[in-house]
Amino acid sequence: MKPYFESTRIARDESTQEEFEYLTIILWADVCRIEEPAGDDFKNGNAKCVIFMSTESSIWLLAPYAEVAAQWKAYLDGYLVHSPLRN
Repeated sequence: MKPYFESTRIARDESTQEEFEYLTIILWADVCRIEEPAGDDFKNGNAKCVIFMSTESSIWLLAPYAEVAAQWKAYLDGYLVHSPLRN
């Protein structure tokens, strides 16, 4: 399991309200929780996922919640099995 996840991030410039997309790599170790968004804050109609980071408030990704959650769970399962705190 890779310790990171590559995806497309979406964001909005608060002063111009312009939306933009860019590639990003997220370290799984920095993820606190993952949510499926209740509303659609962005015009882009693709599937989205909200990731809450320990270093930032939240990141919106153009990725289905189920896909990201499954990968995060696999990372956590692998980490907990190999964690020196559990051995």
